[in-house]
Amino acid sequence: MYQEHLDVNLVFSKMKFRPFLNCRSGLIFIIFIIFAPSIIFAATVIKQQSPPPIVINDIQIYPSAFSATVTWNTDVLSNSTVGYGESSYSYYISNRELKKSHLALLNFRIQPNIKYFFFVENCLNSSSKCVRSNNLSFNAINCGESWRCFNNTNIGYVNASCTWDHDSIKFCESGCANGMCNNHKDNGILYLNSNPRGASVFINGIVKTTTPDVLVNLAPGSYKVKFSKDAYEEFSTEVNVLPGKIVTLKSTLKIKLVCNDTDNGMDSFTKGFAADPFKKFVDKCVNKNTLNESICDGKTSLAETKIIKCDNGCSKGKCKKATNTNTQTKSTSPASLGLIPLIVIALIFLFLFIKKVKKGKLNFKKIKAKKKGRI
Repeated sequence: MYQEHLDVNLVFSKMKFRPFLNCRSGLIFIIFIIFAPSIIFAATVIKQQSPPPIVINDIQIYPSAFSATVTWNTDVLSNSTVGYGESSYSYYISNRELKKSHLALLNFRIQPNIKYFFFVENCLNSSSKCVRSNNLSFNAINCGESWRCFNNTNIGYVNASCTWDHDSIKFCESGCANGMCNNHKDNGILYLNSNPRGASVFINGIVKTTTPDVLVNLAPGSYKVKFSKDAYEEFSTEVNVLPGKIVTLKSTLKIKLVCNDTDNGMDSFTKGFAADPFKKFVDKCVNKNTLNESICDGKTSLAETKIIKCDNGCSKGKCKKATNTNTQTKSTSPASLGLIPLIVIALIFLFLFIKKVKKGKLNFKKIKAKKKGRI
């Protein structure tokens, strides 16, 4: 009985301390038990801190009344998806093309003056490697002309058709709020535009820029503004800039009508040209008997052309003049025709008279004596 009890205790002791019979194995086991939580935590942190497969940056949105354009960039080639909606993401725009610069047009169920939420998502070839942006929002703009901010960074002009006038968009260095650049609340903004564009803009007699442009951070006060462009009449006016206000100045420039006609009008026998600030016409023959004559319209001062028929033919951009026939006219005139028979008759009589004299039929001495009564 005692021996059996001793054997059982011996077996139990061997089972209990068997992992530690080998010192090296036991030491490893103890170290593992102590540091296992730390190893698991470190692996989790490393996994969380590993860089994402795609980096999304520079998300911009340009809303209008019935649509919005979203642009953004990624550091690697990827496809894109944009989800949007009023309270939930009800609509999605996807593009499977791999690119770095992305654009999406949101034009379904967009209404003016409503706030919408959206996100952008990019994926590599494998759908599991995707990155999604934070939840963003925008407001569809109201219709009507006004100055607006978008993305809190730019200021721009919205026309009556509820679309941005992209010529008016200007970057605000300190951001934009309530239709005004934040750092320009004490000053004003002057938006300049002309039709046609490209006119030089003079502010108080000094050229500053060309249209279209936006002059920001102008000190309050009165400014003399002049638009100048070749071939157009100058436009001048005076504007008053107020702090925190935007002045819009647009002008349709009138054409400066100056026309030059080198042959002074309808001179079909001289080749010339007519030119105004926009076009130039040169006299030329349409065919052998027709001339395209260039002239200046006296009413509009614009160059134009007229078709002229040339009686003697057209050559080298002008009508030919009639040939000089004065000699022929003299010889064939009625007066000339009346003298010819008389001359012929006189010559005949002269010929007969000489012939009789030679034959002696005419003796002037006898004729003279007969007259005196001698014979």
